[in-house]
Amino acid sequence: MHEVDIWLIAITDDEQVFRSNWSFLSLDEQERATRFLKEADRRRFVITRGTLRARLGQTLSEHAECLTFAYDQNRKPFLMDHTELRFNVSHAGDFAMIGLSRVGSVGVDIEVYHDNIDECEIARTVFTDAEQEVLKSLDGIHRTSAFYAMWTYKEAVAKAIGIGIARFNPCVPESVLADLSCGRELRCKAIVNSDIYAAPVVMPCGYFGTVAFHRPLLQAGEKDEPNGYEP
Repeated sequence: MHEVDIWLIAITDDEQVFRSNWSFLSLDEQERATRFLKEADRRRFVITRGTLRARLGQTLSEHAECLTFAYDQNRKPFLMDHTELRFNVSHAGDFAMIGLSRVGSVGVDIEVYHDNIDECEIARTVFTDAEQEVLKSLDGIHRTSAFYAMWTYKEAVAKAIGIGIARFNPCVPESVLADLSCGRELRCKAIVNSDIYAAPVVMPCGYFGTVAFHRPLLQAGEKDEPNGYEP
């Protein structure tokens, strides 16, 4: 695998896909799935968790259904017998995203575009003054893209650190704000802030996503970018 691998999963109505992923779940997970009141929520959980188990099992050369999860003090799951392999999951709309990392804690966030929200009003509760000023300076699709770029950055970084955006609200780097204020796309652009590496993930139309992870200290001669990404 690369330093970080990412998978985008379609939450499909295909019954064969559902049954295949169901077979990977533990008994506790199957019981949890039956408690969902809405079929859409049940299907999303089964397909996402089943695919996560399948990818982890493939990476570790182990049976997916035999993997054991535990949770840290912040309720972030990890593998009992393979703590060196970190993972994170996010879902929105008809897709889920999985990130796997051997280089440190990883966080992913995917969001679906909504046309009935007031970006600047939401930003007042979460974004810094500088981040809000960038939004106010833009309009139309540029404002929408900037809002979701900053939101998914904050979510992914907070999840990589392991405490969630409700308890830790990372600031978007000034270099990123400068690009956003000019209406520039951040697709495939590296974002480096302290010991956190983050980058936008190319998404289907109407979706926005970011991956973030703790980077190890670079050795002399190493490039400041992970495999699979071009800053």
